[in-house]
Amino acid sequence: MDYLLLTAVIALGIFYISDQLNNIHTRLKRTEDKLDQIAKHMELPEHTINEKLRQLVKDGDKIKAIKKAREVLGLSLLEAKNYVDSL
Repeated sequence: MDYLLLTAVIALGIFYISDQLNNIHTRLKRTEDKLDQIAKHMELPEHTINEKLRQLVKDGDKIKAIKKAREVLGLSLLEAKNYVDSL
């Protein structure tokens, strides 16, 4: 009986933490979108690495472009892939 109660408490804790992480992820995405809109509105120049990344993709070295984006911009693999794809 004690194990059942403990398991239920742990399951609820995991559910709560998962929900909080999802909320944080949603807020972060919304903040990133707002920053992108502000940058476009202010006509800020794009990152200097973008031209190099475009050239790598044009030359057929998309993997190198993703690696370079990860190194320079500090992105995760998925973020770097999405970044390179958006160029």
